[in-house]
Amino acid sequence: MRIKHINDENGFFERLNGCEGKIYLINTDGNIITLNPKAKHNIGTIASSLLDGSLSDVEIRFSETKDIFYMAEYVVAG
Repeated sequence: MRIKHINDENGFFERLNGCEGKIYLINTDGNIITLNPKAKHNIGTIASSLLDGSLSDVEIRFSETKDIFYMAEYVVAG
């Protein structure tokens, strides 16, 4: 899933925290950042720092299919 121009970063990261499986963020340089919501850390803080604050174009992959639908629902409604 590729997402461009995230308007509500806090809401977006709150939603990512609700995912059940691992999340893979891939930035424009091809760097892959693996996040695990079950680790109970703040995904937003970690992802923002690792992506150099650039959330205008990010690819996201999920280990759990249901997380794809969970995030797609947020993006479409957003």
